[in-house]
Order: sequence, then structure tokens, then C-alpha cells
Amino acid sequence: MKNIKKIAVIMVGGGDSYFWPYSNAEKSKTFSMIHGKGTFLQNTYARLLGLFPPDDIYIVTVKESYAFVIEQVPDVDNSHIILEPSRRGTAPCLSFVAFFLKDKLPEDTIITAFPVDHVIADLWSFQQSVSIAIEVASKRDAIVTIGLKPSRAETNYGYLQYSESPNEVEEFFDRGVRKGITFAEKPDIATAQRFIESGDFLWNSGIYVINMKTFFAKVDKYLHEYSDIFEKVCALYGKEDKQTEIENLYKSITRTSLDNGILEKSQLVYIVKGEFEWTDLNNWDEFHRISKKDADNNLLNGNIISIDNKNTIISSGDKMLAVIGMEDVIIINSEFGILVCKRSESERVLEIINYMKLNNIKQT
Repeated sequence: MKNIKKIAVIMVGGGDSYFWPYSNAEKSKTFSMIHGKGTFLQNTYARLLGLFPPDDIYIVTVKESYAFVIEQVPDVDNSHIILEPSRRGTAPCLSFVAFFLKDKLPEDTIITAFPVDHVIADLWSFQQSVSIAIEVASKRDAIVTIGLKPSRAETNYGYLQYSESPNEVEEFFDRGVRKGITFAEKPDIATAQRFIESGDFLWNSGIYVINMKTFFAKVDKYLHEYSDIFEKVCALYGKEDKQTEIENLYKSITRTSLDNGILEKSQLVYIVKGEFEWTDLNNWDEFHRISKKDADNNLLNGNIISIDNKNTIISSGDKMLAVIGMEDVIIINSEFGILVCKRSESERVLEIINYMKLNNIKQT
């Protein structure tokens, strides 16, 4: 493992509509939501320092988020902040990074890609799983991902089906590595329940590990029509007079996730069975589930006076917010606005975002 060149790529996504008004189109939950000791970006970066030196950690985002990255992770070298021309999904994002770094790193470099909005407990177990995935990727021309045992029928996660045959993974079997069979993204509740009952499905963490040479082969095979665009954009990168050309080229790429664009099409996928607690935070109810609550199951954040409330999410900043006698509601007071809704209807926040877009109302 000492001789393996490996890098971490933190993929910083866009605005999070379901978390308005904590975040908006310009400032995502990545930079504004606190869980643990820091924001999601700060926690992700800190988590990776146990596996990678700072010189081997890259952050990919868009120019609109550059200032937030610099502010929140001041130790990262500016040359390690890669600005994607626009957000086109995780497959183009990681492809762009790989093409950008192609001439700077050995072709057998291991790329490890991490979404930024994960909440992970048991740091040691997480780092062990990533280390195993890196070792597998250094020895096999395959995509390696980390799967977690489902604790419930969740419709917002992807699922990975795996084989229990030790012949497929040989020396890695006793270390929790399995060969992937199929991938399913965000099933309905009945299908998710069936996956859990079958016993051979894991949640897909969205963490991907692959050596650079193999990744380029996957891009050439499954995203071949965009290879020339990545090459051209990287050649023009940093030239101010070429920004319009860069943006036009990049916008011709279809939005594609790594899951759909590469993972589900690949014949060789290995899965490390992770043992750590993991959450992909994607709605207010999930935020309530993983956060510390009071005796009445209220999640209280900020300068709050709570009297006779139950099962609520109440959040404010420095300005005092007093709430009395509420149950199963969400009340958020932020710099961008105020939200009040039933917890069971928190996903309807997207309707507010759509309303603001249709009526040219700025999300602040």
C-alpha cells in the first residue's frame, strides 16, 4: 500500500432544494448545515486527512462555490480546487477531474471519489473500508464501491446486489469484499423491502475507487461521445477569453450519474461491505433521525425556547425563536427565509422552490 499513489476527490454538489431555507441555489447545505464539529465540507475534508495527506486531496466544485470552499477549508491549496464548468452529474464531474489530472499523475493512480453530504460514524471502520477498496482497485481493473447493510426500506438510496461466492474475490473475501451483481437506484418501497428481505443487497454509499487507467477505459467505453469535450475543456481551462467556449462545450454533456452512466453498465464491480454507520442526508426527516433530540424528540438548533413541543425540528440563528404546543412540524428560521410545514410534507419544499423559479423570486 505504501507504493500506491492515491488521491481523494471531494465532489461538492449544488443547491439542495429540499433543505430550503437552510440552503439555496447559491449556498448548498454543504456550506451552511452544521452536523458535528463543522459543515459537511469541513467534516468530509477532516475525515479524509486520516487517509490522505493534504497534497493528495482535491475538491471539485463550480465557480459560484469557490469562495465558500476557500472560506471553510483554508488549508487546501488553490491548485487543488478544480472548477467544473457547470454541474452535469457525478459521471462528467469525475471524468473532468481525471482528464484534468491525467498529465500530472501516474496512470495507475487510484482515484477515490467521495460525495460531500455524508454523515459517517466510526471513523476507524470507515478508513479501513476505504483502505481495502484502494488495495482492491490497485490489483483489479474494476470499479470498487462501499456498501452498507440496510437498516430499513429506504427509497432515497441506491442498492447493490452482491454474490457470496468466494471464488469471485479470492484473497479479499475474508476482508468483506464481494463481487457486485446488479445495481438499482432509488426503488419504490415494496421493492426496497424485497431487497432487504433477500439479504444480498446493500445500500450504495456513492463512494467509488478505481485506478486512473481503468477509469479512462470505462469513460471511453460508456461515455465515449464526451471524451473529446473533456480533452478540449481541460486544454482551455484557466483561459479567461475561452470561458464562453468552455461553458458551451460542457453544457452539451447530458447530465449523468456515475451510477447510471458507468456503474450499472460495468461487468466488473467489487463491493466492500462497510461496517460503519452511514447516512446520505437528503431530507429534513433524515436530518431529524440522525441528530440529537431532547426528551420529547425535538431537534432544537440555535436560540430556541421550546415549550410543550413534540417530534419537531425547530431551528434558528442568533435571533430568538419561541415555539409553544406544536407537534410533528418543521420550523426553520434562516438567513434565506422562514419555513413552516408538517414533517410528513417536508418534501413539498420543492414546490416552494419551483414557485419561486416560476415567479422570478430570488431564493434569499
